[in-house]
Amino acid sequence: AAPVISLQTRAGAGLSLAGRLSQSTTKDREKRSVLTAYTTPIGLASMIPSLMHLPPPTLDSKVVLQVPTSTAVGEKFTLSPTLASLNPALTLLPDNFAVVLSSTPQEQVDIASAVYHLPSHVIHLFDHYSTSREIGPLSIPTPLVKTPAGMSITEALREKGYGFFDYAGNRAASTVIVVLNGPLALSIKASISNVPGVGVLVVRVLRPWDEAAFKALLPSTVKRVHVVEDVPLGSARGI
Repeated sequence: AAPVISLQTRAGAGLSLAGRLSQSTTKDREKRSVLTAYTTPIGLASMIPSLMHLPPPTLDSKVVLQVPTSTAVGEKFTLSPTLASLNPALTLLPDNFAVVLSSTPQEQVDIASAVYHLPSHVIHLFDHYSTSREIGPLSIPTPLVKTPAGMSITEALREKGYGFFDYAGNRAASTVIVVLNGPLALSIKASISNVPGVGVLVVRVLRPWDEAAFKALLPSTVKRVHVVEDVPLGSARGI
């Protein structure tokens, strides 16, 4: 029953979202609406400077951005799951935004429903690139119990069986690879499953960052940590 309005992928496009939730006479502000926008990583990068003007979020007045990680790159516009277009813009986001990433189809629907219980603006980055070609059963997410003040992101994810981070591989690893949740994370987890001394730490929640939870998952034996970062096609960067 929710109305659907088309948005353009251009600089300043996010101002229409900010205007609808701003202190004005718009019906969306009066109803204290939750606005959902579906865009691409490139579209989100164009919108982020405008999103800085969003009013403070509440449980029933906020923006939820559902973003499939599929970007056209190169002269032939080949589809890629890269998030490189977001690198310069994500640092501009205000602190009242949560950034969550999902990979498998079941995780996508679980998290897509859970984020509406957060009293914050949300960006949900999900793997449309590879999972759109998968066929399999999905469990309908169990509705979370709605509370007047909403749930913390920790509580909402825990109710669905997830955490800020996942660790896979050798628990006594000397080398750990850190990667954002998505198709690359799934590939690395499968590749190092039988490799001694190597583990992978998958980041599901980029913001708010939980340093204590990150350190708690790192094995005490770790000596080297390699962070995998999305960069534009054809470039390379070591961290």
